[in-house]
Amino acid sequence: VKPHRMVDVKTGDVLVKHSAGGGGVGNPAERDPEAVRDDLRNGLVSAEAADSIYGVVMTADGAIDAAATEARRNAAS
Repeated sequence: VKPHRMVDVKTGDVLVKHSAGGGGVGNPAERDPEAVRDDLRNGLVSAEAADSIYGVVMTADGAIDAAATEARRNAAS
């Protein structure tokens, strides 16, 4: 289905719509580290993305290293 088109759908039809994801809003380095940790735990971002994109440093046991996170974010700005 092309975007923004009206399509008749009948009982039993299967409709599949693919759309691109958004780029987000705001600076990733300003995202709440707890939200990034939750995204990591839920498989929405990798540990590498948490570090390189969001500047959130995690410990081996999955906790946020607050001091390292602050240092990483300050170094990037």
